Amino acid sequence: MKNLIRTLTMMAVLGLTACGSKNGFGTLDSSSSNDGQSGPTWPGDQEPPAPAGWERVDLKGYASGGTYNQNLVIYIDKANQSLMLVLPIPVIIPIIAPIPVPDLPGAELTTYTDAQGNSNLAVSVPLKYIIRDGVFMPNERLPNGDPLPYVPSGELPGFAIQFPQMTNYRIHLYVGVSVAAVFAELPDFGLPFGWIFPVKNAAGTKIVGAVGYVAPKSQFDGGMYLAAQLPPELAQIIDELIRW
Repeated sequence: MKNLIRTLTMMAVLGLTACGSKNGFGTLDSSSSNDGQSGPTWPGDQEPPAPAGWERVDLKGYASGGTYNQNLVIYIDKANQSLMLVLPIPVIIPIIAPIPVPDLPGAELTTYTDAQGNSNLAVSVPLKYIIRDGVFMPNERLPNGDPLPYVPSGELPGFAIQFPQMTNYRIHLYVGVSVAAVFAELPDFGLPFGWIFPVKNAAGTKIVGAVGYVAPKSQFDGGMYLAAQLPPELAQIIDELIRW
């Protein structure tokens, strides 16, 4: 019996030693360890995989009420480290390729196509501007002077983006710490009344934004409004993971 126990013990020790020295693809050495300071080298121009930990980042916001109830309007694009603001309206002007936003490098106007094949106008904003406040714009409100809905201060650094093809359509983008908003002027929409509904997470337990229609006012056109708020705990995780 003692000989059997001694034999099994020796086999276990040898097995652990083998696991420590081999990974299935060759011998491990100090150059292949990942201690946060160094990592494996990558041949040619091949990019390393995304940093570990992005699986902890989960934000999908759905309209909670109204015509666009349960439409996905907010989500985080982990691959591009950006916040996607999806306006729940059909694309007014076909966007064949993303349109860069000159005043906010890395941001772009694009389209989002849902599972049913419907394409909506979307704005992609790099998370780095939202996490640490890349402010280089004056504070703005809605074009009609009203405070920004669902923004405590009522204003954020913002600017307008004009479509070259249709000068009467403009997108207003606002970006601040942990919050981003977009307002799309809709001069041909014409509804005389406005509405706004909360945007909630997938579980419906937390409000992460607001979406709605702003009615025309005086000489100003109405339009679709969407705001997104990063929860503090999520903003902290992103700050740790983001590639600056």
